[in-house]
Amino acid sequence: MNSAWTETPPPRRPHPLRQALALALLRRPGTPLQRGSLAGYLLACAIWLGAGLLLDLVAVERPGEFGGGWALVTHAFPLWLVLAAATLAAAVLQRGEVAPGLATVLLLALLPAALVLGLLGQPLAGATGIGLAAVYLFGLFLQAARWAGPAAGRGRRWSTALAGTVLGLAAWNALPTWPWWWEFEAQDAEEDAAGFVLDTSAEQLWSAQPERLRQALARLAPQRPGTIDMYVLAVAGDASESVFRNEAGFVRRLAEERLDARGRVLSLVNHPDTLEAAPIASVTNLREALAGLARVMDPEEDLLWLFLTSHGSEDHVFYLGLDPLPLDGLDPVTLRALLEEAGLRWKVVVVSSCFSGGFVEPLREPGTLVITAARADRPSFGCGVRSEITWFGEAFLAEALNRTYDFRHAFQLARAAIRAREQAQGETPSEPQIALGEALAARLDAWLAGLPPAPQVPFEPGLELAPR
Repeated sequence: MNSAWTETPPPRRPHPLRQALALALLRRPGTPLQRGSLAGYLLACAIWLGAGLLLDLVAVERPGEFGGGWALVTHAFPLWLVLAAATLAAAVLQRGEVAPGLATVLLLALLPAALVLGLLGQPLAGATGIGLAAVYLFGLFLQAARWAGPAAGRGRRWSTALAGTVLGLAAWNALPTWPWWWEFEAQDAEEDAAGFVLDTSAEQLWSAQPERLRQALARLAPQRPGTIDMYVLAVAGDASESVFRNEAGFVRRLAEERLDARGRVLSLVNHPDTLEAAPIASVTNLREALAGLARVMDPEEDLLWLFLTSHGSEDHVFYLGLDPLPLDGLDPVTLRALLEEAGLRWKVVVVSSCFSGGFVEPLREPGTLVITAARADRPSFGCGVRSEITWFGEAFLAEALNRTYDFRHAFQLARAAIRAREQAQGETPSEPQIALGEALAARLDAWLAGLPPAPQVPFEPGLELAPR
């Protein structure tokens, strides 16, 4: 054969998937690292997002609601983090031109670990888990540094691997992971709603509210001059789920039996079991209840603990529902106006709902302690027809306030417990919030100083409308 016609085949282009698999197995790819391209990196991003979407689709038992924009933002954030880390690593290794290729391969190499953790349903938690993850990430990043910077010194490669490990651990534990799909409990909600039949007309129920509220206020114990009394208003918003009624009921027991508030608790409850016995939870009743409490209390001396539990929306509206009776929701600005209208100076406001962090800034003022179950852009967990108490209610009410009398210390205990539980369950951290008015601290300390010791109060579902 004439050698003039013999062509040397072009060198085989290394495939990023093979290189990523080698790194994922803690091996240095045998093929050289290429410059890469934006198109290749975007394809790796699409693979990452698609794999996460399918994982959520499989992991959620009954997916029904798409996570939307927040899901895209939280799942896309690691993509830009990897790109930034690869760009910095390439510069440290003195091969800045390979940053896009390194980012592509690193993203694909980290995907198996991310999927395994997702299938297990647990983020990194505990010393053992963090240690194993650190060893794995360090091995992966060290092989990547050796591969990407063969001419770089050992110090540059090891420092790059160490920085990648620290960044990876921090990101894995701290970055939010909003699910692509939410588990939809429509069937359970329909079953629960089917058992709830309003056995009186809306007009009859509404016309009965002033008298029921008057009677409830009349039963309150009087204020004790010279003593800082705590009065409590517990509001359970959604009639379709007993979990909120349960929390309002436990707040009554906890306040009366442990926090020296016997006879000083008022409940506004939306639930089919309490329609004849308790005022309903509506904005109108809340206004009248706060005004009535202000008449019984000494507003300059006594404390109000306002506890609200229900669902919450992304635009920070606390849900008040008693179908088929139409009720307005409660937003933070309205709640602040109601509290100011009542003229109550010293207040502890606890809002247990999704996205309840939106209440913090509107209610922040010197005489108020605000505690919320979640950040303004995060859900909280544990509601639903199968639940007896929410995660926040269990951690803050049933556990923390049974270990301490101080709302501030109870919040710290509850936040740590909730964080651990969310990590174990693989949920997005709800990040409960707190804001303490500078003037209230001394008032709380004085109230605590006069509080008699009392035994712990075990949680029991249900609602009692009178002291035991």
